[in-house]
This record gives sequence, C-alpha cells and structure tokens, in this order.
Amino acid sequence: MEQTKHAKQNLLKQGEVEKAKLEIQEKERQTLLANLQKKQKGIQSEIRKKKRSAEQLNAQIDRLIELEIEKARKRAEEEARRKAAAEAAAKAAGS
Repeated sequence: MEQTKHAKQNLLKQGEVEKAKLEIQEKERQTLLANLQKKQKGIQSEIRKKKRSAEQLNAQIDRLIELEIEKARKRAEEEARRKAAAEAAAKAAGS
C-alpha cells in the first residue's frame, strides 16, 4: 500500500512538472506569436508606404510623358506651319 502511495505521489509530481513545462511552452508560444504579429503589422505598413510611393512615382512619370507628348505635338504643328509658309512663299515667288 505504501508503494502505491509513493507511485501515486510520483505520478502527481510528474504531472505537475509536465503541466509547468506546458505552461512555460504556452507562454513562450504566446510571446512568439505576439512578436510575429507585431512584425507583420510593421511589414504591412512598410508595404503600404512603398505602394503609395510607387503610385506617386507612376503618376509623376505619366505627367512627364503627357508633357513630352504635348511638346512633340506643338513642335510638329510649328514645323507644319513653317513648311506651309515656306511653300506659300515659294509659290508666291514663282508666280
């Protein structure tokens, strides 16, 4: 009977030790999870910033392209006017 009592006490102690280990592991897991969630938020924030920056850069590039297209169109119009004026002058001189 004494042997059974010791065996039960040993099992009880082992159970308490295991429970304590599991509690420590759970706390470590919770800490790790909290740290990972914090890092995830930071990374998501950084991604949003970079996305906004890329969108602004793309908009700026689009504006510059439009300006260059407009400049090219105006140069072409001016060249066409000069050519037409030169042709008109040549016709007038030839008459």
